[in-house]
Amino acid sequence: MIHSALQNLGKLAGENFLDIPKIWLEIMMNYFDNLIMPCFNYSFPKTKIADLRILKSEVGVLSEVFRNHNTIRSTHPIFGFCGIGTEISEILKPNQIEHNPFCKESVYGRLWDKNALMVFLGIDIRVCTFMVFVEAMYRVKYRYFKPFFGKVIGDFGEIRGDFYHFCLPLAESLKVNFFRIQEEMIANGIIKKQVFGGSKVYYFCAKPFLEYVIKRLQEEPFILLQEVPKHFYIFKDGKESVMA
Repeated sequence: MIHSALQNLGKLAGENFLDIPKIWLEIMMNYFDNLIMPCFNYSFPKTKIADLRILKSEVGVLSEVFRNHNTIRSTHPIFGFCGIGTEISEILKPNQIEHNPFCKESVYGRLWDKNALMVFLGIDIRVCTFMVFVEAMYRVKYRYFKPFFGKVIGDFGEIRGDFYHFCLPLAESLKVNFFRIQEEMIANGIIKKQVFGGSKVYYFCAKPFLEYVIKRLQEEPFILLQEVPKHFYIFKDGKESVMA
């Protein structure tokens, strides 16, 4: 799976700026048998409708170019993925609606099960949504599952229902900070880092990453946060409440 911020890598000598995403895409499609990119879109909580046949990616120009390249798409209206390859239908399950993207029966769960390679091209793991999956597997107390009701449209038809995010509470200004654990995992050889162009490439395999983060959460429950939360919260009856 590829996360990217191509603007941080700099120009490709002799190439038209507008052609750069297509060049990167061609390189990666030749290199990987199965290629997946996030095509996250954050409009669903407000619009309450997502047509996956046309819904744009909001997480980088490369992912949007990829989305338009005859890809298969997963079915969560916020945390969706596009992919090409021999195992992509098995991983993304384009005809099976995904209500919760951070449970074992999800795209992230299947990527973990396959020990997928995750690459961060031009950016570090501050954008690593797989970390939220790890937090959900550990059941951190400072997040809660929040449902967003709406309609999802795709080749499978139309589905109405609740679609979940594993949220930080609105009542506190909690911020994540993955820098410390990133540096630990680099030092331990779990995350690899290479200087590339004007930035860096970070990459890791899903299983050792998850195992290390869970081990550190057991030792320091708030290692992924900038500050310790004042309270824990739940979402019930349509509102956020302090956990008793």
